[in-house]
Amino acid sequence: MKKIKLCIALLFCALTIHSQQKEFEEILGKQNVKILNFLLQDFEENILKKRYPRLSLQDGYHKLITEVSEEKLLPKELLSKKMKNTFDKSILKKQIYCLTDTVFVGNSRHGVKKTKGKAIIASYKCLNPNGRIINTRAEFYFNDNKKSINETLSFAKNSSQVNLTGKYLKALKGVKIKSQFLKKYIEFIENTGDLRHPSTLSIILTRENIKLDNFLIKRIILLNIIYT
Repeated sequence: MKKIKLCIALLFCALTIHSQQKEFEEILGKQNVKILNFLLQDFEENILKKRYPRLSLQDGYHKLITEVSEEKLLPKELLSKKMKNTFDKSILKKQIYCLTDTVFVGNSRHGVKKTKGKAIIASYKCLNPNGRIINTRAEFYFNDNKKSINETLSFAKNSSQVNLTGKYLKALKGVKIKSQFLKKYIEFIENTGDLRHPSTLSIILTRENIKLDNFLIKRIILLNIIYT
């Protein structure tokens, strides 16, 4: 009887993973799936296995997020220029992020007394699921001195926002059977307009004992911790 129940449980898990993969990939689209799989394969073969050659792939993931959670490792340092450029030039990145278009000092919509109503305005270009460009904006506030203005301008130029209308978030939301981790992950993005900080996400994955060989979890780790 126990063996039967175990077989049923394993079958259910297998069907759930297959269903998640199918739902996620159908919404994300073939071109984006292709580049995402390519990035994941390169990460596992050329980074994870080489960094932890004596560990299994699963244990390598665990070791990685442990080092990131303890801030012993900056994930961006693992990437080659070639792979970073591949991601930066891909449509996938535009489906995940709204990218900075222009940055300037302008009038704040909220009125900031200490800077006489001025703020650093960042304009972003976002790609919607239909491939059309839409624009959003954000305001960054500064102290009324040259150093603060320059530092804030530099920060704004290198900033980005999560594309809340993009296919990546839509694909995550389109998965019908969601774990509590995935539900909270999506909720955080929608509430903050940002991805989890790599070290924070690593701590959550460790604390909640999330299975790192899960189809979606591996892709979240890749995009939220490595290619963030």
